[in-house]
Amino acid sequence: MDTVGAPRRIPTVPPALELELASDAFLADPYPTYGRLRAQAPVAWSETQYSWVLTRYDDIMAALKDPRMSNAGRMRALLEPLAEGDRWSVDLIADHYDSTLPFMNPPRHTGVKTTLQKPFTTRSVQALRPDVEELVDELLDEMDGDSHDLMTQFATLLPINVIGRMLGVPAPDRAQFRPWTNRIFAIFSGGMPTMEKVQAGAQSLFEMRTYLRALIEERRRGPREDLVSELIRISQADGSPLTNEVVLANCVTLYTAGHETTSGFIGNAFLALFRHPEQLQRLRDDPELIPDAVEELLRYDTSVQKAWRLATEDVEISGVTIPAGDRVSAMVAAANRDPGHFPDPDRLDIGRKIDRHLAFGHGTHFCLGAMLARLETVVAITAYLRRFPSARYDEDVLVWGRDVSFRSLLALPVQVD
Repeated sequence: MDTVGAPRRIPTVPPALELELASDAFLADPYPTYGRLRAQAPVAWSETQYSWVLTRYDDIMAALKDPRMSNAGRMRALLEPLAEGDRWSVDLIADHYDSTLPFMNPPRHTGVKTTLQKPFTTRSVQALRPDVEELVDELLDEMDGDSHDLMTQFATLLPINVIGRMLGVPAPDRAQFRPWTNRIFAIFSGGMPTMEKVQAGAQSLFEMRTYLRALIEERRRGPREDLVSELIRISQADGSPLTNEVVLANCVTLYTAGHETTSGFIGNAFLALFRHPEQLQRLRDDPELIPDAVEELLRYDTSVQKAWRLATEDVEISGVTIPAGDRVSAMVAAANRDPGHFPDPDRLDIGRKIDRHLAFGHGTHFCLGAMLARLETVVAITAYLRRFPSARYDEDVLVWGRDVSFRSLLALPVQVD
């Protein structure tokens, strides 16, 4: 027992695992490290992540349900140590995220989400299927030949264009959103952000907001059949929680989070299938299995590796006290491979009956765009396997991104017989 006045002992990630968390091997395959963390340090402070790291399914579920694990205010808390160096950049980023759905707490979150989710119901998303199928066919038409890069020519471009078409962004303007998004996501992709990343991300955020603000004003003057016009219409209803700033901020979020996470997952899904040819052949033989297979692929290798929170009070998880004010990284990808919840979790089985994977989070903050991401992935896999039944990849030329929060390939070269 600790004596009065003795320093509190804090469970920390073992040094060898800290080295793994910062390694290229972790970027290429984080799941062995997650397994060792679950066994040795399931609730522990990581200097690499500059947060508490949770890797067990039950602990992560508890954290995602706990109202003391706050979404609101966490961006400002993360960036405030850099504010003296560049107040404009920190305030721009923090103020922007305060108005986005993923960075709100109830009751404000409840009102905004209830309003925003209307265009993302199952019926509304299924109505988009013809548009998604058309975009997929257009991209595949441009990939004819004996080789292509499945990431840069397909997985990356599909979500950018789906979200762009939904919002009403003209096709020639959509490409610029990817470099903007990359610099914004880089702000909080690893441990503590650097001033260089904050300034680059703030400039890109400013440019994206400027573009979308002009688009919103254009739709106010002349509404069209697109999501921006629909959000403006909803915001004008009596009592609507959608202020002008909330509409703008969440249009940015739909474009950034909506395309980055989906493109990463589509690439991860194809790679998993290429690495498991017997599973891939089952889908080629019976495309009706693809919707259920997507759920297993989400469990097996989701692009969203973690959900991070800010402890507003001392919170105890599995006997460990997380102090108020500390960051918490709930590694949802690790939860999805927890053998205590998913038998033989490192095996890909497209026939597996999934019991609540956490690829889209859980509860109040369950992903608004989950149905759209599923639709895009189902359509992408179905059409690609039909068009390129003999496609094969080369393990030696894979290129992984360096973001530990959002797992994504940068390149997936494919050969076609």
